[in-house]
Amino acid sequence: MTQTLPIGTLLLLLFALIPSSHGAQIPSPDQPKEIPVATNGQLFPWDRMRLPKTISPLHYDLSLHPNLTTLDFTGVVRIDLDVHEDTSVVVLHAKKMHISSALLLAPAGTRVLQVLEYPRFHQLALMSDVVLTKGRKYEVQLEFAANLSDSYHGFYKSSYRTSTGEVRVMASTQFEATFARGAFPCFDEPAFKANFTIRIIREPRHIAISNMPKICSSDDLDEGMWTDRQKWYSGDELDVRAIMDTWTLQEGFPLVTVEVKGREVRLSQERFLRTDNPSLTEGFLWQIPLTYMTSASRSVHRFLLKTKSDVLYLPEEVDWVKFNVNMSGYYMVHYGGGGWNSIISLLHHNHTALSGNDRASLIHNVFQLVSVEKVRLDTALELSLYLSRETEIMAVWQGFGELVPLYKLMEKRDMPELENQMKSFIVDLFRGLIDQQEWNDSGSVSQRVLRSYLLLFACVRNYSPCVTKATRLFNQWRDSDGTMSLPVDITMAVFMVGARTREGWDFLYEKYRTSLQMSVKRRLKWAMAVTTMTDKLQWMMEQSLNGEVMKTQDLPDVIVSVARNPHGFKLAWDFLRTHWHTLIQKFDLGSSTISHLVAGVTNQYSTREMLHEIRSFFDSLTEEAGSQMRCIQQSYETIEDNIRWMDRNLPLLQAWLNKHGSRNHHQEL
Repeated sequence: MTQTLPIGTLLLLLFALIPSSHGAQIPSPDQPKEIPVATNGQLFPWDRMRLPKTISPLHYDLSLHPNLTTLDFTGVVRIDLDVHEDTSVVVLHAKKMHISSALLLAPAGTRVLQVLEYPRFHQLALMSDVVLTKGRKYEVQLEFAANLSDSYHGFYKSSYRTSTGEVRVMASTQFEATFARGAFPCFDEPAFKANFTIRIIREPRHIAISNMPKICSSDDLDEGMWTDRQKWYSGDELDVRAIMDTWTLQEGFPLVTVEVKGREVRLSQERFLRTDNPSLTEGFLWQIPLTYMTSASRSVHRFLLKTKSDVLYLPEEVDWVKFNVNMSGYYMVHYGGGGWNSIISLLHHNHTALSGNDRASLIHNVFQLVSVEKVRLDTALELSLYLSRETEIMAVWQGFGELVPLYKLMEKRDMPELENQMKSFIVDLFRGLIDQQEWNDSGSVSQRVLRSYLLLFACVRNYSPCVTKATRLFNQWRDSDGTMSLPVDITMAVFMVGARTREGWDFLYEKYRTSLQMSVKRRLKWAMAVTTMTDKLQWMMEQSLNGEVMKTQDLPDVIVSVARNPHGFKLAWDFLRTHWHTLIQKFDLGSSTISHLVAGVTNQYSTREMLHEIRSFFDSLTEEAGSQMRCIQQSYETIEDNIRWMDRNLPLLQAWLNKHGSRNHHQEL
């Protein structure tokens, strides 16, 4: 839904029924200057905290699309510029944002701008290959994405409790004094005042509120959805209000079950929820605009599911049907009968018949359905075998996101044999893609993100070719005393391998201590936290608490990183409870930082012994020390969910891994 707001300060409140889950400070003017180097290693063209006065903004045309499920947002901003001096560089602010596109809309035509980032001052430099001439008007257009902030600045996530005790999430803005840069790229200084036109794209069940009057509101649920998993419903006109009411007046979202019998497609719906309490899923009904495609037609077909169950008829029998095309709808899909077998066969033999987004949605759906006992784990694992042929980042990323947590649960159960089997399976699954990666910074943004993750994953899992390459590069970098330039995309893998030896860890620490670049310090800090040396892990947490060498503001991230380390998770839990009272004084009881700590340290335990130990500790606290905090109650629920999942699926997992071993899955397919 698109909503246009007039000139003025924006205050956005978006509400959703999902659980709730720290930031850089503005550098002080008296900090020592350093040579400004952009995140890609290039020299940044501006070395001052205040922006240059060569250009000023006249008007912002801003569109924001927050997602209260994933707690992030995307946006597009078009800025009218007034040029005061000839220049080929536009310097403005953006904080913790990914810029996916930058264009100069000039009288001579549209040109692509190179984007350089300098996080120390939250600055972007837009590099033009033509000169912007004094006295002329230009326009730049930037597409961007970021996470909703954990602080109360910029575009941030917050929550409130309804009169019935229900916790809801909202996204709000705070732009004073220099926080607008956390919501969109802008000239974020008081001297650069300009007018705004703001559009909020939201789901119809959400509301948007501003301190200025609304100009207009569109009822589109999705771009182009109403303009044509052509009428949506045979013989019926579309009642938009009736559809919207089913999404705005009830919580949650639906699971649609699809079962194909010849030309007949039987559809049913229920609320998707991980619960054993049927009263929480009964009585829910949505009007769901379904999209689907089949083996007989790659066109997108539509059907409006208005009742608890219904039937649609295909023109002919088909081998497979895929609902929720390109993940355009807000619903899960379960393929009943032999439906999942048909999908698995398609993915194994002709996965490119579906888009990368469709393949990612299938991976997500099948593993989520395991958690609610709609699908057996071995079915989900059989589907995942096709990933040995996958190259699209969305599907690869989703595969990692579903498979990696499985062995992370085993790490904390002291099951080394099964854990190693699972690790070997995942490495084998992505071995071909890992071997294709170049150890440089070439390619598109998505290719570079994928490369960085794959090489890091391979090194963490001891994949020999990657460990050998990373070790050689680390030794060369260390022999140069850290002066050798490493490609940004591979530094995490190289640093992590280097941190495995005592000499390497000590060298990384020395570089951390002397580095002035925060992005480099963050990578070094993370690498040091994944070492196998427990004395170093304990020392890092203690030093971060002390705050002299490693900053106390980094302590939560250090503890959580140690907790995710298979050699450090017990250290992190012991440190958390030993220093609990100090931590809640430093970071405030009830803050998002404390919630982040509790969840990060406890959320991968899956034994009744650890649940008892964690519950005993928190129950021993007074209410003033946090015993009744929601994040603590959620940690119990998460561990209980993990226990149930492991009790139900561990035998299946063990049998399936024994059957498949660690043979080359690419050859198998």
